[in-house]
Amino acid sequence: MEEFFPCSRSVRQGDHLSPILFCLAEEVLSRGLTKLAEDELVDLLSAPLGITPPSHVIFADDIMAFMRDTKRSLKNLMKFMEEYGLNSGQRVNKSKSLVFLGKYAHRRRFVIGKILGVKQGSLPFTYLGAIADRVRCKESSWKGSLLSQADQEFFWTGDPLKIGMPLVAWRHCCKPKEEGGLGLRNLFEANRALLIKRCWEMLRARFLKDDFQPIKSYKRSSVWLGLKKVWTMFLNSLYWSVSDGRRISFWQDNWLGESLATSVGVSGSIPLHAKEDYDEMSIAYRPLHADLTYDMKYGIRSVQGGGRSSARETIGRVAAGAVAKKILKDFSGTEVFAYVLQVHKVVRPEDSVNHYTLTLDQIESNIVRCPDPKYAEKMIVAIDAVRVRGESIGGVVTCIVKKCTQGLGSPVFDKLEAKLAKACMSLPATNGFEFGSGFAGTFLTRSEHNDEFYVEEQGRVRTRTNRYGGIQGGISNGEIINMRIAFKPTTTISRKQNTVTRDKETELIARGRHDPCVVPRAVPMVEAGVALVLMDQLMAQYAQCHLFLHNPDVQEPLS
Repeated sequence: MEEFFPCSRSVRQGDHLSPILFCLAEEVLSRGLTKLAEDELVDLLSAPLGITPPSHVIFADDIMAFMRDTKRSLKNLMKFMEEYGLNSGQRVNKSKSLVFLGKYAHRRRFVIGKILGVKQGSLPFTYLGAIADRVRCKESSWKGSLLSQADQEFFWTGDPLKIGMPLVAWRHCCKPKEEGGLGLRNLFEANRALLIKRCWEMLRARFLKDDFQPIKSYKRSSVWLGLKKVWTMFLNSLYWSVSDGRRISFWQDNWLGESLATSVGVSGSIPLHAKEDYDEMSIAYRPLHADLTYDMKYGIRSVQGGGRSSARETIGRVAAGAVAKKILKDFSGTEVFAYVLQVHKVVRPEDSVNHYTLTLDQIESNIVRCPDPKYAEKMIVAIDAVRVRGESIGGVVTCIVKKCTQGLGSPVFDKLEAKLAKACMSLPATNGFEFGSGFAGTFLTRSEHNDEFYVEEQGRVRTRTNRYGGIQGGISNGEIINMRIAFKPTTTISRKQNTVTRDKETELIARGRHDPCVVPRAVPMVEAGVALVLMDQLMAQYAQCHLFLHNPDVQEPLS
C-alpha cells in the first residue's frame, strides 16, 4: 500500500484514515476467501438444489468461514491466511479463534485441531451478548404481533429459548383455521390421494382385467400394499362424465351401484359411429329423413346417427319388451311372434304360414327372420343386389299374438288395435299398419267378410275364421291377433341425392355403415312394442274387470 499511500509515520487508532484502510484490507480478505471457493481449493458445505452455500461471513474484525473438514480445504485455508497476514499485517489470533465441528470421533477432532492450531468450540454459542439480547426481545415481540392465538396455543411456550411440545393431536393441527386448526397438510390424506391417482393411472393404462381386478403379475409391486387399501374407495368413487355421450353405455355403465343390464338381466351394445361419416349430413338434410322436420320443430338436431329418429333408441323398448313377453307367457300363456313377410318384391304368401304351430326357432333360423328357408334365400339375394348399388329397400313384418286373453282393450278411444297401431307406428321407418284382413277386406262383401261364432267342446265361444284379426269393437276375443307393419326403404343411402341445407340447394352422398334393408332388424322391435301394449292392457283388465267379476258366466277369469 505504500505505493499508493506514502506516509512518514504509522496510522494511529482514531485517525480518520484508519477505518478506510481497515475496510480495504477486509475487502481483500473477503475476495481472497471467495476466490478459494471459486477455484475449488476448499470444499463448501452442502446446500439445497439451486442455492450456493456461503464461504464466509465477516462482522467487524471477526470472520466466520464455512467449509468441509477435508485436509486439503483446511491446509489451503491456513496457507491463504498466512499469506494475507504477511501482506496486510493482520494475523489470525489463534488464542481467540474457535473451530466448530460435527459429531466426529476423538482422533478426527485431534487431527483437525492440529492442522488449524486453534481450540474447539461447541454449539450453540453466544456471539456479542448485546446483539443476542436484542434478538430475544425481537422474538418476544414477534410472538405477540405475528402469531395468532391458535398458533401460540399450538407451538409457543412463551420462552424464546425453550422448545415446547405441541399441546394438541396432529389431526387437530391439520384442521382448517376456521375450525380451530392450523390448516397444515394432512400427510395421510395426501398419501391416500396420491395412491388413488396411481390407481387411476393403472386403470387408464389397462393394467387391469375386464372385471377391474389387478393382473396377478402386478400384485407384487412395492406399492401394491398401499394400493390395496384404497382400491375399494377408488372403485366406489368412479363416475362417468357424459360429455357428448359417444363413450357412454346406457346399459353397461354403472349408474346406480350396478349396471342396468345387471339389474334387469338384459345386455346390449351400440357400436360407436365415426364422426367423419356424418360431416356432410351435419350441413345437408337427408331426403325423407327427420333431419328437416326436427330442425323445423326444435331448431336443433342430432347429426350423428339421427338421435331420437334413429332405431338405436328402440333398445330400451326391446329390453322392456323382453320382460313383458316373459310375464305374458308365465301369467296367461300369451306368446308374441313377428317375422318378415316381404322384402321389396319378394312376398311370402301369408296363408302358407301356420300361425298355430309357428315357433321362434323357425323365425331365427336365418338372418332375414323369415320362417320359410326358400323365401329367406330370395330375400337375402334381393338385399345384396341393392346393397352393392348403394341403394336400400323396404318390406313388411307380420306380428301375431297367440293365446291372447279375452277382453283386452276398451271401446272408443282406447281400442286395442289403436294401441297396437300407435306402438308399431312409433317405430322408426314404419310406413303403414293393418290388422286382420286389412285393406284387402275392402274388396269383400259383408257375407264374405264374416267371422261366424261357434261353441267348442270346452264351452268357449270361438270364431270359424279370423278376418277381424282377433279384435272386435276394439276388444280382444281370444283368437290369434294378426297385424302387418310396413317399413320404408332406409333413408340414408350412399348414392348422390339432391337436397338442401338451411340456406341453399346442394348434393349429398352419405358415408359410413347404413343398412340396405331395416326389415329383419325391425322384427324384435315390433314384438317388443306389441308385448308392452298387451302387458299394459292385461294389468288394466285385471284391475278394472277381474278383481270383482260382474258376470262370471261370460267373463273369463285370468290365470
